[in-house]
Amino acid sequence: MNIIYKSLSVLTVLFLISMPISHADQAPLLKDAYVDGASSQANKNKGTKPVLWVESTNPKYGMVQFDLSALGGTVESATLVLNVSVVDVPGDITLHVLQNSWVETNVTFNSIPFFDPIESATLAITGADVGGTVSIDITSLAQEWVDSPANNFGFLLLTTTGDVRFASTETALGATLEVVTDGGLPPPPPPPIGAALSISSVYADMDNGMLYIYGSNFDNGNPAVVKLGDMGELFQFPPSSATAIEAELPVGLLAGDYLLLISTGPNDGQSISYGLTIGAVGEAGVDGLDGAAGIDGSDGADGADGAAGFDGSNGIDGSDGVAGIDGADGAAGAQGPPGLSGFEFKLLSFGQTNIGPNDGVIFNVTCPFGKTAISGAYTLNYGGTLAGLQVNAKFLLLTFQQNGANAWQFHWRNSDTVAHDFSGIARVGCAIVQ
Repeated sequence: MNIIYKSLSVLTVLFLISMPISHADQAPLLKDAYVDGASSQANKNKGTKPVLWVESTNPKYGMVQFDLSALGGTVESATLVLNVSVVDVPGDITLHVLQNSWVETNVTFNSIPFFDPIESATLAITGADVGGTVSIDITSLAQEWVDSPANNFGFLLLTTTGDVRFASTETALGATLEVVTDGGLPPPPPPPIGAALSISSVYADMDNGMLYIYGSNFDNGNPAVVKLGDMGELFQFPPSSATAIEAELPVGLLAGDYLLLISTGPNDGQSISYGLTIGAVGEAGVDGLDGAAGIDGSDGADGADGAAGFDGSNGIDGSDGVAGIDGADGAAGAQGPPGLSGFEFKLLSFGQTNIGPNDGVIFNVTCPFGKTAISGAYTLNYGGTLAGLQVNAKFLLLTFQQNGANAWQFHWRNSDTVAHDFSGIARVGCAIVQ
């Protein structure tokens, strides 16, 4: 057998050592859920459903968060992969950055955290995608989370046109995030700045589904995060304090040994673990035998005088006396304000498209001849790429007042950085003032 040796120059060796080595990683999926804006579902949690439902008609949003804290350096690529389960209506899906923390088993449509109204990515979904996967490039977003892990609250999926369901982590086909980095180290955690955490005792109330944790310095770098085993973050009932935390146990928790982990906020960076054993509730034991009667005690001292009794009932009323002579008539009162008659509503449907940033729109509603405008009201419809609650705050009502004796003026301004369509119905109460 021939053995061939090849030598490398020092310059080549140094070059090879200094070259960055790319690493491909699959970021762990921390949690996912969807929320439903229908009136009967807006306060119900969907965190354990097998799908992430995204719909425009009855607004439904998908929510996903991955853990990138173990990654570092430069993100060369980050690809989000979603498995498409159902496409009832094709449409564009947009991805928006969430701006606050949320709990998978408690989040609802009415408690959804704020999110960036500007989409970070867009993906078109068609019926041909059912049963397969679709991919979205989120490289720049992943780099932001690698550089600042404390700002990673995940992202939200919404649509203004479609009705699509993706597989959730409750199935074997949940979302994945493939990240390729240059192999740099993750940023070091900030050093603890508060007093050391400690846990003195823990009590699990299985009957009421509550977990009570006692110790010290839980408020370092607010807020603290409580996790039990691999079931994710537990919902906390305020007010938690430096010495006590009340958290909700997961539904269906079984008896067994669990690792309880408490972490302080991003400005402190401490964590502490506690081994917790939760046992099954045993059957009630047999009642014990009655004990022997004790010896009679000595007579007690005389008690204090009792309270006075209730007053007796009133006697029978006497007969009415003779009526007195009528007094003189009083002076006439001041003249009352003018009365109203002929009241009616005057309606005006209005609309204008493509209202630019800071542009205003004015509408006047005029009452019939001889009648005065005495009140005004309105109902708005908003257009655009976001759901109603997200767009409502973009139009400011500047003027809402009487404009002359027989007219009422409405004046709005678009405070957003993009144009929106604007329409609605104005109502003015008109009447003859006597």
